[in-house]
Amino acid sequence: GCETQRIPELMWILRTKHRRTLFGIFVVGLLGAAAMRLGQESEKHLPDHQQTASAGADYYITQFSVTEMDENGNPQHRLESEYLAHFVHNDTVEMTNTRATLFRSGKAEWQLDARHAFAETRGEILQLSGGVSARKIADGEHTLTEFNTDSMKVWPKRHFAETDDPVVITGPGSRIDAVGMTADLKEEQVELRSAVRGYYEPQNQTIQP
Repeated sequence: GCETQRIPELMWILRTKHRRTLFGIFVVGLLGAAAMRLGQESEKHLPDHQQTASAGADYYITQFSVTEMDENGNPQHRLESEYLAHFVHNDTVEMTNTRATLFRSGKAEWQLDARHAFAETRGEILQLSGGVSARKIADGEHTLTEFNTDSMKVWPKRHFAETDDPVVITGPGSRIDAVGMTADLKEEQVELRSAVRGYYEPQNQTIQP
């Protein structure tokens, strides 16, 4: 069998005019880089939990960032992760401590974080699990709305997400609890499936005399 490969400190910026999947483009680039890579590093340098995750992988990568650009050079989606392992037998990738950023008009609009992520390299779905949060941000940092749940499926190109798990939605002065959710992040439309309850506290307002 082949030894697992490590490509350290990797950053890819992808510009394409063709509608290919984010992960498909990503893996094509990785395979080319792996083929050209000089030297090899064994898995003994990985933390224990990453050694376990990489068992059976044909290569792994640490500290990477990949951005897909549109035909005008504006970012569409960015995927960052502390660790990724690729499995050739089913052409999938598994990641840890992952962040997906969705852009609108070149500006970051949503950030999704999770301890674990899984995807088929030719697919369009990113499956997040473990402490999942999705934040709508303004000015690149201020949180406007936040979803917290245990797992979430995300379609980065469509800016669409869903979960079957309990979810907590928070915003300025408000909180909603529910079980199951579909969210069109681009159109800002959310459908809550069951057990919905919440509260709203009006923000303090200054009344002019």
